[in-house]
Amino acid sequence: MLALVLMVGLALPASAAPSTVVGTGDSVTVTDSVGSVDAPSHHFGFSQASVLGQATSQGVSFGTGATASPNTGVTVGSNVTKTIPVNNISGGTLNGVQLVDTLPAGTTFVSASSTVGTCTGPTVGTTGTVTCTIGTLTAAQNATVTIVLTATATAPTTVVDPVTVNGTLSTGTGFTNSTNILFTMVSGPNQSPTGATALAALQQGGFTANGVQSCVGLTNPINPINPITPFNGINGTATGIGIGSTCPITGQLTGSATITGSATWNVTVAAAPAGALVGVAPVAFALTTTNSVAPGEGPFACPALAAAGAAVTCNFTTVGNPLIGTTVAVCFTTPGVGVGGVTCVFGQVGPATNVRPPVILPNLPVLPPPPLEFIPPPPPPLLPPPPPAPTGAAAAPVRGAFPEVPVIPEADSLFLVIGGLVALGGLVGYRRLRRRPDDDIA
Repeated sequence: MLALVLMVGLALPASAAPSTVVGTGDSVTVTDSVGSVDAPSHHFGFSQASVLGQATSQGVSFGTGATASPNTGVTVGSNVTKTIPVNNISGGTLNGVQLVDTLPAGTTFVSASSTVGTCTGPTVGTTGTVTCTIGTLTAAQNATVTIVLTATATAPTTVVDPVTVNGTLSTGTGFTNSTNILFTMVSGPNQSPTGATALAALQQGGFTANGVQSCVGLTNPINPINPITPFNGINGTATGIGIGSTCPITGQLTGSATITGSATWNVTVAAAPAGALVGVAPVAFALTTTNSVAPGEGPFACPALAAAGAAVTCNFTTVGNPLIGTTVAVCFTTPGVGVGGVTCVFGQVGPATNVRPPVILPNLPVLPPPPLEFIPPPPPPLLPPPPPAPTGAAAAPVRGAFPEVPVIPEADSLFLVIGGLVALGGLVGYRRLRRRPDDDIA
């Protein structure tokens, strides 16, 4: 009877159903019933298979933890590098291991890689999900995933970046493990390129002029009559200004430059380059007759980039006239991409399409000055009025009152004229008669 009771007590645990217990975090613990793993020859419910099953129940760990560098005071526009160790702690083989990282708001993608397997991500400069397919990790094998992103937030913020790894244990049981990567971003200054920061990118892109030939130059001749005469604002040279001319711009930049004595530019970038920092203004540079060496005139501020890959139109004025060749560029801030975090888009300036030849006038002789205009002398002063006549004599004007004014006898009457002539004739005749007796006596 005692032996029968002992046999019944051992049979009850052996017939229990198996159960699975999922631990917290990233581990999965599997506990099997003794009956499912032991053969009749094993005793006390322990066997080699049950011990191995417990040892392989764990999937992966993140080692000392996933980290971000830097993880504090990340300046807007700078890069953050996340290092994520994926360590196989199962003691067996892990299959179909995959890491998924959805980039948090306020960041854009730069690159992703893994020491085991491959990684894919969104377009550079955009936000999305990074997926690294690690595949199979044998016992105690480790992988390291590196993800680089750019901080684009415009205000201080703490970024919580969850990363998840999943796969299948060698026993066929799936597992999932996750961790949070933390870093803080702070607002940074305007990160628009400067002449110094953009110089290397400009030089690498071939930012050089075709000699120093103006897009409207070498078409206006020197005044043949007097070569010293400034014909185009530059004494004795042949580089024409051609005010009103338009120089076309082609290539990655399109638009034109109009000559106004200086030059006004209108250039458009159809799509911002990959990695261009949204919210930061690109800048323009131009090689001109005033500054023909890179970076030339500039930087000239353009409107801030509204969205990744958006178009940008820049309007600016240079002091000098455009030079022919790869002589205009718009440079964007592209952290982690380009040369020194700057990517430039170039345009080629061509000869003016509406050059108007100058009008050459010979030097005219110097004419004498016009004669002075004759101005007559002023009239004499008016005579004072005559004195008033004495009382009682007003009705009879007195002859000879004004001796300075001759009185013409003919002005009195015809009778007086005839009488005067008769008297004159009588006087003449009397003198002749008197002379005759004197002649006879002689």
